[in-house]
Amino acid sequence: MLSRADAGTLTLTKEIVDFSALCNELVEDAEILARPMRITGAFQITPDVKVLADESYLRRVLLNLLDNAIKYNVENGSLSISLTKSDGVAVLRMANIGAGISKEHESRVFERFYRADPSRSSETSGSGLGLSTANDNC
Repeated sequence: MLSRADAGTLTLTKEIVDFSALCNELVEDAEILARPMRITGAFQITPDVKVLADESYLRRVLLNLLDNAIKYNVENGSLSISLTKSDGVAVLRMANIGAGISKEHESRVFERFYRADPSRSSETSGSGLGLSTANDNC
């Protein structure tokens, strides 16, 4: 997908997408995926929020963000997901209580293969591509 985007051959099928419905599905996934780490969730999804997007890629981005929010959380931690609408713009917020990203790494987290310390450990799976797919350059 990233190679196609670089080459200018990635075709997005933009349509009106029920973002609220996608986020409700994300909440269901979060509840299941967070169980092994005993992460609790707080979810607030405003109904009837629509966006113009490619649904399959938007779903992929949401799952990448969710995966990171769980993977970089702490055992017995918490996760919050909210979707609101402000001045006609959909606002999605996802947060955990993990260590976060230090200031020195913030500008690079959307680069391909970049993994900020201490996430480079072999205990944490992944290739460092997830956030690059969520970057607005895609």
